[in-house]
Amino acid sequence: MIDMSKIVTDLNYMQDPMGRVRFHGIYSGKVVDIKDPLKKGRVKLQIPQVTGTQKSSWVPQVGGVVSQINYPYGTFYTSSDQNIGTSDTVITGWNTSTSNKITLASNKFNITEEGDYLINLSAVVKKDTLGFSNVSLWIRKNGTNIANSASSITSLGLHSAHTIPTAYTHVAPSEGGTVTNNHTDMVINHSGTSPNQVIKHSFTLRLVPKDYLEFVCSADVSGAYLNYSAAGTGPAAPGALATINLIGNFIPKVGTNVWVMFEGGDPEFPVWLGAKA
Repeated sequence: MIDMSKIVTDLNYMQDPMGRVRFHGIYSGKVVDIKDPLKKGRVKLQIPQVTGTQKSSWVPQVGGVVSQINYPYGTFYTSSDQNIGTSDTVITGWNTSTSNKITLASNKFNITEEGDYLINLSAVVKKDTLGFSNVSLWIRKNGTNIANSASSITSLGLHSAHTIPTAYTHVAPSEGGTVTNNHTDMVINHSGTSPNQVIKHSFTLRLVPKDYLEFVCSADVSGAYLNYSAAGTGPAAPGALATINLIGNFIPKVGTNVWVMFEGGDPEFPVWLGAKA
């Protein structure tokens, strides 16, 4: 319960018909507690402009009202080829294109804010040796593979030469003679360049501060690799590309400044809108 006697007031604030002070508009608050016992994303706040140093009760969030420009996001890419092993192979050589509150270190993507994240992952797979290879790509969190997070393709590779008949002649026998079969062969040799193939998927995960992600691949036979293509007539094509974006249920850390409004202007019923930039 807010101590109404300590609420900051002046003549500019409106009163309702019963003479009660009402606070319309938007205010700045500071998060002082995030351990919501109901796990509904509520926080406790201090709102100095309205309630001074008092701590609020559990304050719900109103999503989608304020542009959440300070929320975590990141785009990352690789800029070199990498062999895909027949055992789990962590993708390395990552670079940061753009990022906010998601840090990259030792090929691990470190999370600093709690929330639901959308992860988009793609890779360009190539095999320049003979035969097929089944390649899989998936997500690992805190060193543990995420169930049902894998996507797979069959990399075509090259094929050995083979021969097919291109002409076939059946010569009927004369009386007392024999059947004669004549054919001409054509050799098909699958040499040269194997095709690039793209493997990709999207996945949503609930993540909390100090979680980290890795992206992992493997193949059933050796020879496949992640293929980076340098810029030519168009931009460079990364061997692997990942985007990580917070999409919902953002929980700010203690000490974060957030925007606050009050239901009907009543200081007993605050709601928080989003983190301040």
